[in-house]
This record gives sequence, C-alpha cells and structure tokens, in this order.
Amino acid sequence: MGYKEIPSGNIRDCLYGDTDYSTWYVDRLGDLRCDAIHHDGTNHYLYRVYKDSASPSQIELLKEKLYRGIATRADITRVTRRLGDDIAKVYGFSIPRQRRAAALER
Repeated sequence: MGYKEIPSGNIRDCLYGDTDYSTWYVDRLGDLRCDAIHHDGTNHYLYRVYKDSASPSQIELLKEKLYRGIATRADITRVTRRLGDDIAKVYGFSIPRQRRAAALER
C-alpha cells in the first residue's frame, strides 16, 4: 500500500509505466485504474484527484491512512473525486453516477 502524488496534475502523466505490461481503464465506478505487470507480480493502481473542498489536514490524514494501509473507500472518496468523468467527456462515453452522489445532489 502506498501513494504517489503527480505534481503536474495532468491525466496524461498518469499514463506512464516502467513495467513489462500496463493496462489503464475506467472501471464501473468511474475510477481511472491501472494493472501493471512486472517480473515480481502485478500492481494495481487507483488514480484520483483531490476535491477543491478538501482541507490540507484532510489530505494529510488521507495520506497517512494510505501509507499505513488502513484507508477505506469512504476515506478516499471523502477527500478525492474520480477521474473517469473527465476522461469520458474527452472520449464521448458515459459513466453511471453513483447512487449516493446523485441522492446528495437532490
């Protein structure tokens, strides 16, 4: 478990891999993911972006939980948003909205 921040903030900079084989995709939840195969096994990556409303202390707490391997999906979605929506706009496909997000907007 761990994390890496991409300083540029550009999605294109997520699409780099120094492994034998990498596959990037948007999953059913709208998350950008990567499965990267190398000689030691396979790594699974989740790419998200901090929400504009996330405070520095929330971000630090999330990073601590990620580093310790105790972050839950709720911890991650509280502070970050999915990238699939941005990707879907460019490529013209749709991603189902999550039920909870849709309910909160009502």
